[in-house]
Amino acid sequence: PLYRDLGAAWEGLKNLPRAEQAYLQAWQQGRDLTGLRRLARVRLDQRNWQGAIDAYQSVLGVVPDDPEAHCQTGSAADRAGAGRVAVVAYQRCLQVAGKDPKFKPLVDQARARQKLLGERLATSAKSNAKVPAKK
Repeated sequence: PLYRDLGAAWEGLKNLPRAEQAYLQAWQQGRDLTGLRRLARVRLDQRNWQGAIDAYQSVLGVVPDDPEAHCQTGSAADRAGAGRVAVVAYQRCLQVAGKDPKFKPLVDQARARQKLLGERLATSAKSNAKVPAKK
């Protein structure tokens, strides 16, 4: 909890790299799940998409049906250009958070983005099927 508090202090001072370090220490040394969630959020704020995905995957290793982790993994993967990963994460987000009003904005985003990405992936698959294979 001390590292988590330190991370919160650095975050309050808008020093996100230091907050990230403190939250990482909270997780590594104390297995502080709250610190791990904050680590993922700080990485999102810094646009460290892969780092956020990694942190949320660690959350899912502890809490497999965590709504925030599934929804935010989808969002980070989407922003990183990993469309297939985003679609799967969004789908899981809808399954675990769909009825919870606390996650309504994330669920709405997941629903809209999943549909759009699914259409793009289907269009891409169709156009790839039309291209003749090279010898």
